[in-house]
Amino acid sequence: MTNTPPEAPKLKAEKTVPQRYVEKTAQSLIRWSPLGGTIGLLGHAVLSQDWLMAIVLFPASVVCAVWANYTEGFVEKIGEIARGRGTNDAEGLVNLGLAANEALKWQLSGFEQKYLQCQSIRCGGYETEGFNPGEFLPVTLKDVFVPLTISPNSLSELEKLGKNKLDREALELNIWELLAGTSRQPALKQMAILAPGGYGKTTLMRHITYTYAKGTQGHDKAPKLVPILLYLRKLKEVIATKQPTLPELITDYYLKDLLKGKDLAIPPNWARNILKLGKALILFDGFDEVDQKWRDVVSQWIADQMQYYDKSVFILTSRPRGYDGYTAEKPKTQLRVLQFNSQQRQEFITKWYFAQENMFPNRDRKLAKDAADRGSISLIDQIEQQPELATMARIPLLLNMIAFYHRQSRSGQELPTYRAGLYEEICNVQLIKRADPRLPEFPLYPLERQQVLQSLALWMMEQNLERLEKEQLFQILQPKVKAFDESVDVKDFVNAIAEVSELLVEAEKDEYEFAHLTFQAFLAAAEILRLKQEDFLVEKWREDWWKDTTLFYAGLVKNPNNLLQKLLDKGKDAVSLADACRKNTSSNVDPAIEEQIDKLRYQKLEEYLKNGQWKEADYETYQVMIGVLGKEEGDYFTRKELLEFPCSDLLRIDGLWVNYSKGKFGFSVQKEILKKCGYKLDGSDPPLEIWYDFLDEVGWRDKTTKEWHNPTYTLNINTKIGTLPKEERMGGILGIWVLCFLFSRIDTCRL
Repeated sequence: MTNTPPEAPKLKAEKTVPQRYVEKTAQSLIRWSPLGGTIGLLGHAVLSQDWLMAIVLFPASVVCAVWANYTEGFVEKIGEIARGRGTNDAEGLVNLGLAANEALKWQLSGFEQKYLQCQSIRCGGYETEGFNPGEFLPVTLKDVFVPLTISPNSLSELEKLGKNKLDREALELNIWELLAGTSRQPALKQMAILAPGGYGKTTLMRHITYTYAKGTQGHDKAPKLVPILLYLRKLKEVIATKQPTLPELITDYYLKDLLKGKDLAIPPNWARNILKLGKALILFDGFDEVDQKWRDVVSQWIADQMQYYDKSVFILTSRPRGYDGYTAEKPKTQLRVLQFNSQQRQEFITKWYFAQENMFPNRDRKLAKDAADRGSISLIDQIEQQPELATMARIPLLLNMIAFYHRQSRSGQELPTYRAGLYEEICNVQLIKRADPRLPEFPLYPLERQQVLQSLALWMMEQNLERLEKEQLFQILQPKVKAFDESVDVKDFVNAIAEVSELLVEAEKDEYEFAHLTFQAFLAAAEILRLKQEDFLVEKWREDWWKDTTLFYAGLVKNPNNLLQKLLDKGKDAVSLADACRKNTSSNVDPAIEEQIDKLRYQKLEEYLKNGQWKEADYETYQVMIGVLGKEEGDYFTRKELLEFPCSDLLRIDGLWVNYSKGKFGFSVQKEILKKCGYKLDGSDPPLEIWYDFLDEVGWRDKTTKEWHNPTYTLNINTKIGTLPKEERMGGILGIWVLCFLFSRIDTCRL
C-alpha cells in the first residue's frame, strides 16, 4: 500500500494590473452608485425647495452610505467565488445557447404549420362513416357539414357546464361552446361523446380537426390548440400490446403515417412539449371499435394519459354499448349526440344538393342553385310527408344515403321507407356501370357483382372481420369471380368495385373494407337469404355482431313469420330481437305472432320486478321502451316520442312497477312527487329549482351536501318513495329531466 501525499494547497493567482483596475472600478460603482444617485436627488430637492421630497430621500441617503461600506468585503468575496465557477457556467451557457438555437431552428422550420396543413388535407373531404358515393365529384367537409347537437347526459353533467337553468338553449349545445369552456370548466378538458353508429361522431372529430388545422376556431372563442386525431380502430393493438406513452404513440405511429412520403422532420419532443404545455387537443375516435379482449387495457391506458397530461384537452367518442366496456376512470364529462331535427335535416339536404350541383366545371352558379333547389325541395317534401322516412332521416348516415339515392334515381319515384329497402336500392344503383368514360370497365353482370360481394360479406361476418389485407382479399375473391367468368382478373374486379361502386373501399394502403359496416351486414343478410340459411342466422341471436344482419334479413325476406316464430321459441330473452325484427319489416306479420310478441315483451320485466331485481328491471324498462318505438339499444328518447308514447304500453309498464313495489316505484308515483314540487304536467321545460326539489325528494341528491346519489336498488321501509326507475337513457334529451314529458303523457293517458 502506498501513501499518497496530500494535495498541495492551491495558491491564489497573482492579479494583473488590468484585473485589479476593473475589479476596483466595479466595486466602486456597486458601492457608490446608489449613494451618488440618492445624494444627487436629495440635493436637487433642497435646491428646488421641495421639502417633502427631501424628507423622503434623507433616510435613503443614510441607508446608501451604510451599503457602500458593507459592499467592500462583499464584492471581493463574490469575485473569488465567481472565478472558481466561471468555467462551468460558461459551458452551461454554451449548452443553453445550443438548445435555444435548436429550438429556434425547429420553430423557424415551420413544422407545426406544415403538420396542420397535412391535417387539413386529410380531414377536408366529406365522408359519412366511410360512405362516399363515387358518381359525384368529391365535396369538402365545410360545404356540407351541419353542426351536431350535443347534450349533457344528466343534471350533474349540466352543472359541470356552469348552466343554471333547464331550457332548450342549455341542453342543445355544439362542440365549440364546450371547447370554449375548457379554460373555465376543468371538467370539459376530458369529454366522452356517445352516440349510436351513423350519428356522425367520426365526422364531428374530422370537423374539429379540420377547423383547428385551418385556424378558424377563433370566431367561436375556442382556445388555440393543436389537434391530433387518433383512430382507435387503427391503434388499438399497438396500445394494448406495446403500451407506448402518448408522445411515443403520436410520434412513432400517428405522425409517421400522416407525414408518410413527405420530407418533413419531426422536432425532438414535439408531442411531449405540446401535451405538457396544454397546447394539444387529443381526439380518441371509436372506443367501441376496440376488441373486447383489449378494452380493459386500452381504457386504462387512455385514463393514464389523461391524468398525466391533464393540461391538454381530450375527447373520446364511442357507441353507448361499447362505452360500457370502458372500465378505467372515465372522462370527467359525458355527453351525447342527438339525432338530426327537422331544421338540421333541411340544412344538410340543401347544402348537399348545392355542393353536388356546383361541382361541375364552368357551370353557371345560378343554374346550379336552381337545380339544387328543385332537388332539395323534392326530397324534403318526401321526408316530411312520410313518418317512417323522417325517422330514418334523423340519423346523418342514413340521411346522406337517402340524399344520394334520391339524386341518383332522378325519376321522381318514392323513396324506400324501410332501411333494408334503402340499402337494397343503393346497392342496385352502385353496382350498375355508370356512363362515365373516366371510370374503369365494370367486370361481370350487376347481379353477379353483388353476389360476389355478398359471399365476401358473409365470410367476413363469420370470421368476425371488418377489414382484409389486399392479398388475402384477392385469395378469397378469386374463385368467386372465376366461377362467373374465367377471363376476369380478380385485381381488375376489386379495382372496379372500389373506384366505381365504392361499396368496397381501400381504407388504408393495401387494406380493404366495406364502405360502412352496415353494408357488410346488409350484403351478408342478402347472401343468407339467397342460400336459405335462416336457421344459421337464428342460432346467432345472442351475438351483437349479428344483430344488424338479422334485422336486415327480416327486412328482405318476403315472409318474416318463420323467423319471428323461431326467435320466440328461443325464450323470453330473444323477444326484444323478435320485436326489433318486426319493426324492420315492411311485410305483414301474422296477428297471432304480433299478440305473442306483445305478451312476452313484458314477461322479462315482470319477472325482474316479481323477484325484486330492481336494477335489472330498471334497465329492462328502457329496453322495452326502445322496442316499442323501434329504436336501437343505446338510443335516447326525444320529447316528441315521449309525449306521444303509446298509452297502453306506458300504463302497462307503470302498472307493473307500482304493483310489485307496493306503490313505492313507478312513473306515476314520480309524477305525483314532481307535481307537488310545482310542475304543471303540461310538457313544458321545468325550472331548475323544481327539478332540484324533486331530486331531493326521491333521494337522487342530498339536500344538505348537494351530492348526487346512485340508486341502491333495494326496497325496504327506509326506501324513499319514487326512487326508481332511474335508467339514464329513459330521459331523452337530458337523462332524468325529460321524464317530465313521460309524466305529462301518463297524466294524459289516464284521462
